[in-house]
Amino acid sequence: MHKISRRLQSVIEERLNSKLTYKPIGHHNLGRHFVYLLRDEEDKEYILKVYGKEDRWCKEVVSLNLINKKIPCPKVIDKGRLDNGTEWLVLNKLPGVVLESVWKDISLENKKSILEDLGELLATIHDSYRYSYYGPWKDCGPGVVNHINFLEHRKKHDKRIIKDILKQDIPNKEFLVKAYYEMVKYYEVLKSRDKTSMCHHDFSARNTLVVKKKGIWEISGIIDFEHSYPNDPDIDFTDLYQTIFIEEPKFEFYFLQGYTKIRKLSEDFHQKIRYYLFNKGLLICSWAYEKAPDYFNEGMYLLKWLMEN
Repeated sequence: MHKISRRLQSVIEERLNSKLTYKPIGHHNLGRHFVYLLRDEEDKEYILKVYGKEDRWCKEVVSLNLINKKIPCPKVIDKGRLDNGTEWLVLNKLPGVVLESVWKDISLENKKSILEDLGELLATIHDSYRYSYYGPWKDCGPGVVNHINFLEHRKKHDKRIIKDILKQDIPNKEFLVKAYYEMVKYYEVLKSRDKTSMCHHDFSARNTLVVKKKGIWEISGIIDFEHSYPNDPDIDFTDLYQTIFIEEPKFEFYFLQGYTKIRKLSEDFHQKIRYYLFNKGLLICSWAYEKAPDYFNEGMYLLKWLMEN
């Protein structure tokens, strides 16, 4: 279990001008970042994120500062970097529970309304800002590497994934290589938009908060922008297809109905969805075998489904 250093505790308590209690939440075992629920002396609650991977802090700070007046999402209360390089962020705590945790208990009609609202929220994110590059925010410093060409950006990303797969001792490697070559066939048909958009890159039920009002669940916020940067907006549909629409295709209509109130779908939308689903499955399998075996199995399931359907 990751523990907050005394130095970090001291800095945060000085900034918030209060003694705090700390409760770990999130998946600390993955070592990507560490999340805590903070409570001050007046019982006001905050979220503290301590980042374990390079560039996630900057992505989240830039993204939240850009989007917090356009959609319900956390606001940056304070942030900093310790002398030892530790990056941290304090956010206000939004009300609600994670949509994924209550999805099975929500009525069919309520699910339809939530998905339509989610579609509108994603379209709002995509429609808020336009960029001329793919990759990390230029705000994150002169050392970031961006791409202007869509296929150049995708091919570099995909080569890194297959390289990580090949260097590991993991099962079904031949199948994963076969899935990779099936994925790259889509290069011939994929097209880029004129401008990239701000993308969340983990837009899903696990990063959606909901509250129950008069028996009806409503969205209270979108969280976890640590992966966010300018990219092809179609990539943001991937997680909902993986986690909901593949198993329950009837829900796709309601989500897209909400999205298209604000934005049009790209002409090669469904081809891109299949490409990005292959990409997601391979990405999961490239790192999760030892760190998150159940998640590795999810990646394998997704790839097998794609190869069979």
